[in-house]
Amino acid sequence: MERSRQPAFFDHCKRVFAAHGFTPRTVKEPLDHHVLLASVAFGRAAALLPASFKAIKRDGVSYKTLKEGGVGCGRRLGAAH
Repeated sequence: MERSRQPAFFDHCKRVFAAHGFTPRTVKEPLDHHVLLASVAFGRAAALLPASFKAIKRDGVSYKTLKEGGVGCGRRLGAAH
């Protein structure tokens, strides 16, 4: 995930990770979210996404809402796997 593309979401995710003592391994994010979801569908990636992505239905992708442990800024997170 690159901060320049979505700074508020990037910063929020970093705060959530830090609050749980987790430092994720990251890779370069594709520019198109359909490419990202294709990587998830083929089992090559997992993604941390805004909960609004649940509206995008794609075979091979399931979404799970994450509990953020009280670290929030009005955004809901989900994971696609």
